[in-house]
Amino acid sequence: MCMSSLFSDHIPLPPQSMAASVVNRVSGHVENRSRRTLGLFLHLIIFFTPLYLYPGQWSLGELTKQSFFLCMLAVACIACVKMILQEQKIHWPKNWLHLVPLLFVTGYGLIATQPTDLFPSWFGTSTQSAWSVITVVGYLVFYVLLLQHMRSTGHLYRLLLTFFLSSTLMAFGGILCLLITTLVPGWGASWQGWTPVGTIYSLGFFLAPTILSAFVLLHEMGQGKACPIGQHTRVTRVCFWMSVLTLVVSLGFIGLLSLRSLWIVILLSLLVVMACHGWQARGRRLVWKPWLWLVLASSVCLFLIFVRIPFHPSIPPEVSPNLTASWLIAKQVLHQHPVVGFGPETWGEAYIRFRPMEINLYPFWEIRFDRGYSSVLTSFATVGIAGVLLLLVLLFAPAVKTISYFYRKPVDERWWTSLIVFAGWLAITGVFFTYNVTIAHQMVWWLFTAMLS
Repeated sequence: MCMSSLFSDHIPLPPQSMAASVVNRVSGHVENRSRRTLGLFLHLIIFFTPLYLYPGQWSLGELTKQSFFLCMLAVACIACVKMILQEQKIHWPKNWLHLVPLLFVTGYGLIATQPTDLFPSWFGTSTQSAWSVITVVGYLVFYVLLLQHMRSTGHLYRLLLTFFLSSTLMAFGGILCLLITTLVPGWGASWQGWTPVGTIYSLGFFLAPTILSAFVLLHEMGQGKACPIGQHTRVTRVCFWMSVLTLVVSLGFIGLLSLRSLWIVILLSLLVVMACHGWQARGRRLVWKPWLWLVLASSVCLFLIFVRIPFHPSIPPEVSPNLTASWLIAKQVLHQHPVVGFGPETWGEAYIRFRPMEINLYPFWEIRFDRGYSSVLTSFATVGIAGVLLLLVLLFAPAVKTISYFYRKPVDERWWTSLIVFAGWLAITGVFFTYNVTIAHQMVWWLFTAMLS
């Protein structure tokens, strides 16, 4: 009896218990590996997203940029499915906002069945088919994968820092291009006096959410209200200096571009952020220091809307149909097809049939434009009133959800994190109304929407 009691700790487990222990350890290892693989490829997709800002063909060996992203998305999907099977559950936060993207993609697909020629609407006709049905479905898959990956605030901040790093590198490359264009005469002679949509100006609008998120993040960290990625001092310091570098380089690039519409988008986003600050500070004693930087940043934006900086590169303007011409074409299309328009990715056909005759007086009269003044105006002609309503619901639903969250929830670290993401989301949403978004802009919008969810 005593001997049995003495050696009871060394009695081997039953075969069934040993097998269960081994299975649990192996399944846990596979589950963690699947989760890490999903996170790795999502970070890679975000890091390489700016490649879509380049309007021409790009290939890695025999792999085009579309196929390159498709391969990474497919690997991420496989890792996600494997992780779900291991966990035997789907991570799906209870949020009515998730129904809006599904409703949009479903309605968009139904609209795309109406055109006579279905191929452009479903598969696109160029390297920048940002609104074809297959591309829109890809956005939805990207959104779902992000929801499966983001289980904590730390995951969110890591994705945000990857986006900052990618944007900083692209902004630094853009500054080099602008300086070379200015200092080396004839380097940009191939532009012939204008540039098409989707060139270096597109990068400027791409950096708008980067600037807003980095500025609000630095502002909140300076006030001690947001501590990214836990309480580790070293990681927080890296986050702080990464945000500083991102903000300085991005502001330097868009300062050289001197785009008035871009500064308007940034200013309006800052005003909404100031309104959110005012809401959380209601009923309290006014502290002037947090407001000082917000008011100063808004004043600088207002100044740059009306005044160009003395040194700016002499690059040709970006050419696209103006606001009036785009609306006239949209009216003609809506007169014939008011509900569903001509179909996704068919604005070029509408331009050929209904373009104003005054365009023949300009040197770019022979260009066949495939988009209008902005994405929203282009949508009137391509997807009609039904498609525009779906697009507006998709764009404004996250704002409604986030503002209601600010109103109902207490002010804590998650509240400030939501404000950081919301600032970037406001900027990229404003781009839809002032510019023609590319695949890169769309993926950034879906990234920030998933973060808000």
